[in-house]
Amino acid sequence: MPDIENGLIMPLTDETGKLIISSSYDFIPEEPLWISKKFTATAGQTTFLDIQITNQKYILSGEYQVINPQNATTNDYIEFSIIDKDDVLGLFSQYNLTKGTDILEVLKFVKEEYICTNGYHAGYNRFELGKSAKPLVPGLYSRVAYNSFGSQNLEIIVRFLFMV
Repeated sequence: MPDIENGLIMPLTDETGKLIISSSYDFIPEEPLWISKKFTATAGQTTFLDIQITNQKYILSGEYQVINPQNATTNDYIEFSIIDKDDVLGLFSQYNLTKGTDILEVLKFVKEEYICTNGYHAGYNRFELGKSAKPLVPGLYSRVAYNSFGSQNLEIIVRFLFMV
């Protein structure tokens, strides 16, 4: 709780006089990690980018940027999900899936986010999971799916903020 002095809210300091600044992610007592990947979305197709989760982490937020949004169509959209393609969770037999062929979508946190092709936010958007973040199991994948309906390839950058 900040100190109140003469009606003004004063920041907290420690015994050495340094400011104490609280993280907006206090609910996860770990360190943040930004991961950024660039890929080409093939014109007229669905292109997947799978990023393997190598240690337990929480996904807090992410964003995408279409480098050349003028080449996108208003029907293009992007999706973000967590998938199991190696039966890490041991659920393939329950759903009659085949390891090496099928995937199990565990969580879809962005569904059919249509690409803005002009204006201030052309080709860019951000999502926040905040306190709904769940731990991700090593061996799962963060999947980005770009669905293109245009006639020109697109350069895409995606960024994820994880807590590890």
